[in-house]
Amino acid sequence: MKPWILWSVVAAVFTLVVFPHADWGLLTLKTPQTITVTASAQREQANEIAQFYGGVTAVNTDKEKAVTEVNAKMDEVITKVKQFGIEAKDIKTQSVSVYQDQEQVTVEGRQRFEPGSWRANNSIQIKLRNGDRASDLVGLLSSSGLTDISGPNFMADPDATADTTDLLQQAVEKARAKAEQVAAANGMRVRRVINISEGGSTGGIYPMFDMARSASGGGAPIEAGTSTVYSSVSVTFEIR
Repeated sequence: MKPWILWSVVAAVFTLVVFPHADWGLLTLKTPQTITVTASAQREQANEIAQFYGGVTAVNTDKEKAVTEVNAKMDEVITKVKQFGIEAKDIKTQSVSVYQDQEQVTVEGRQRFEPGSWRANNSIQIKLRNGDRASDLVGLLSSSGLTDISGPNFMADPDATADTTDLLQQAVEKARAKAEQVAAANGMRVRRVINISEGGSTGGIYPMFDMARSASGGGAPIEAGTSTVYSSVSVTFEIR
């Protein structure tokens, strides 16, 4: 008999003699029973930021004249917006386009398309960081010569919604309460937390600017509303 086999037999006999009543089942690694639940918590955050979109369009048979007209008007609008108090970093060009229309004409009884007038467009995005002044900005934009205006799109200040520690704590507490109800219904109790994963989002209310209501140049009635800030968690608990 090989020596290692002999020693294995001797060790096994010794263990059984010295510990004849040991519960060898306790040495078996058991996977804990678990339950996974989800929960969320939320709060309302006042909207403080408003975004506007404005564009200028000019049509002319001369391409350069159309472009010059649009550029001059947009420079004027941007100057007024800056004088209103909007910083340069909060004014962003969205698009610039120049193209020639195709006009339908009839020649010798047949219809065809020929190059027509030139159409130039320039549009910008404006971020207003003081939502209380949204109505005033609406009045300014509606009287500035812009041919296209939309907004305001309201949102909460990201800095104000960044800290969700309180919501996470509330969500975890709700998750534990839910787990305890389920466990109790099955004659068990919740023990330790095995795993936590989290998620969150911010939704908002976005009233839109009605051009017809502000055609006279006055500010439109505007309500900024609130955004819902919430955090959700998925928690796995050990139960026994």
